[in-house]
Amino acid sequence: MDELISRASLVAHKLKAPLSTIYTSSQVLLDGLVGELSGEQRDIIKRIFDNASRGIGYIEEYLENGIKED
Repeated sequence: MDELISRASLVAHKLKAPLSTIYTSSQVLLDGLVGELSGEQRDIIKRIFDNASRGIGYIEEYLENGIKED
């Protein structure tokens, strides 16, 4: 079971890094730091931002709570 927990934690950390980059990059776009977005572009980037945020939240929750042994 310890090996499973260790591997799951490693996977969680490896997933969090690219999601954090997607989250930060989409925030930069939404903030208009690289130029104005059209309405359609803003909607698409907002969905990307929201989903990256949700994914990071799931990973952080997992890392905080871990796998519970019964």
